[in-house]
Amino acid sequence: RCNKSRRTFMFVTLSRLSRTRSNMAASSACPSTSSRLSQGVEVLLVRHAQSTNNLIYPDVYAQLGPDEVAVRAECEKRRHRDAPLSQVGRQQAECLAERLSHQLADRKPLLISSPMQRALDTLYPSAKALGLLGSPRSTGSNSADPSMARDVGLEAVDVDGDDGDDGDDRALDFGSEVLPNEPWWCYGDFYEVGGCYFQSDAFPGRTRSELEQAYGVRCVSVPAKGWYARGEARETHDQARRRCQRVFYWLLALLETVVRGDDHDCVVLLGHGDFLCQLLERMVRGSTQHLRGTVFAHANTGVTRLQFIPTRGFVLLEFNSLSHLERPLQLGGHPTQDSWSNLLPQGTALLDLVASPQVYPDALLPRDLDEQVAALLAVHGLGKGQDVVKAKGQGVAESPKSSSSSTTHVLVQTDVGVVGYARAVVAKQGEPAAVPSSADVGAQRTLTPTTAAWVETVVVAPGWRRRGIATALITSLGKHSPAPALTVNPTGCSEPALAFFNRVGFEANDSSLCSLVRRTGLS
Repeated sequence: RCNKSRRTFMFVTLSRLSRTRSNMAASSACPSTSSRLSQGVEVLLVRHAQSTNNLIYPDVYAQLGPDEVAVRAECEKRRHRDAPLSQVGRQQAECLAERLSHQLADRKPLLISSPMQRALDTLYPSAKALGLLGSPRSTGSNSADPSMARDVGLEAVDVDGDDGDDGDDRALDFGSEVLPNEPWWCYGDFYEVGGCYFQSDAFPGRTRSELEQAYGVRCVSVPAKGWYARGEARETHDQARRRCQRVFYWLLALLETVVRGDDHDCVVLLGHGDFLCQLLERMVRGSTQHLRGTVFAHANTGVTRLQFIPTRGFVLLEFNSLSHLERPLQLGGHPTQDSWSNLLPQGTALLDLVASPQVYPDALLPRDLDEQVAALLAVHGLGKGQDVVKAKGQGVAESPKSSSSSTTHVLVQTDVGVVGYARAVVAKQGEPAAVPSSADVGAQRTLTPTTAAWVETVVVAPGWRRRGIATALITSLGKHSPAPALTVNPTGCSEPALAFFNRVGFEANDSSLCSLVRRTGLS
């Protein structure tokens, strides 16, 4: 059932496949350190194949319908604390192994799996097909061996402890230890959000020796008594986000080490939907801020490909590729199949999340906000330097400028970014200002020198109108203006623009200029 017709790696010849891994490594020239630093290293993020837990949600959803509270409660009663693969999941794992064995045939990959059964069972066939399996380990023999590892600057630690306790085994934690030369790892901190739990009870999970015996894998950051032995209860989402940040730093240290060596040229991380979503968010956005309302949904065995450039970041090249699966096996990527919608905000509509206006008087906007404002103006066909008013998409205006004028920026920001922006220019007292008239009048006048605040721009993002944002922007400008009044001069005097400004307290000032004035003390 694997998809062979769409594979892009079928160009590999039989003679090429027949070569041993050692022959391929010896025949390929190792790029220089400077070349590796500039080119970086490839990273593949892969979600596990279908597990028996993945079968629960669509079944319960079909019975209970869109009542998410009831659906989640019923799913919690049926789930397995460390679920195995389903029959379909085993097929998906074999298809993934066939893809990776071709795609990485002439590479030196490092395979890293979550300690959960469904993840290890998914990646094990790939490790076997690539010839990466280590010899089964006996209990107590899994500490880092300096003779079998490449020193990256600091000495190795005793990962087991002298008395057989839970020893941390945090190999390469923030780049502080040795990098074992085994290319097949189980990383203990890479489990799914929640940990090893059933309802309110937590379980330690399989021990380090059990994992190493079963999969011939090198355990990293796996306590001796079980991969979730440190967990006293079900992991909360806040705890998971903090763990994800630790994993992100750990991964950065690992990749920096890999790119400076010659042991590996590709890193494959196989994990879980929710946790991969959080990790990918940090990788592509370079931020620890949670982006509410956005979910990176991986289907079962979906492959995301990135390039890591040291000291610079990640380039997203491909997302959730399923080219190795025929259509019937492409499962787990739809909200009704795998509860992806549960990762969205609960109880509050996204478009109702409006923050209080932020004011930047006579100051440059921070770069990230300036870029968002420019994008918002571009939506309305406006440039950053244009003197315009577009209140709810209606009307334009021009304002006075002088060498001593100041600018006040007001914006409304939510979890999706800046959704409202207003700008006013204050002409200092004693500075005469030439005010261009509207296009309809075609004349120019010079006002008597005075302190005046002119509203230049009011824009609201599409989808966020009729939520009081424009009114909040105008009110905030008035409260922070040193002038006794705000003046707006909407070119064209369109009825919708005039109606809006009337609603927020503006009154006619000069009918020939279509000029409106609002006292700054109004709320």
